[in-house]
Amino acid sequence: MPRFVLPLAITGALALGACTAQQCDPTQVRNVATSLACTATGGFSANLDQVRNEVATLRREKELTQAERQEMESQAQSLAKNRSALERVVADQRGSLQSLDLELSALEGNTDRQAAQIQVLEQELARAKAELEHMDDPGVSAAEITQLRESVEERKRLIEAYLATVRQE
Repeated sequence: MPRFVLPLAITGALALGACTAQQCDPTQVRNVATSLACTATGGFSANLDQVRNEVATLRREKELTQAERQEMESQAQSLAKNRSALERVVADQRGSLQSLDLELSALEGNTDRQAAQIQVLEQELARAKAELEHMDDPGVSAAEITQLRESVEERKRLIEAYLATVRQE
């Protein structure tokens, strides 16, 4: 029996030391040893803190998005009344989309997955351009302007996020 004590102690120490917040996700822990290790090392608490931080970040992003929406709505009201200001906004957006278009066209998909992602992003860019053209129509209402601007901005964020990940690689 004593000869098993040292190997058991080493195995226990390794198991306890190997628990991170990601490994201690309470919804993913499937065995008692991991559960004990996560409890002993504070992995469950670290996971909970990590989730709380993510929720707080999402709440801040939501508040910012709501503030941006309110700003867009007020701008849309004035843009619907002031045609030249709307034309400037549309021109700025066109330039921004053109820049994204150039970056996307410069990418080459090394794998089928990357090529598919680029194709989807090019489709999103085409939709954003179409929405931008609709926003430039003379009879567009302030509510439509707001909706179209939000849609174009969301598509731009999606494309920019992908391009940022590509730049980091």
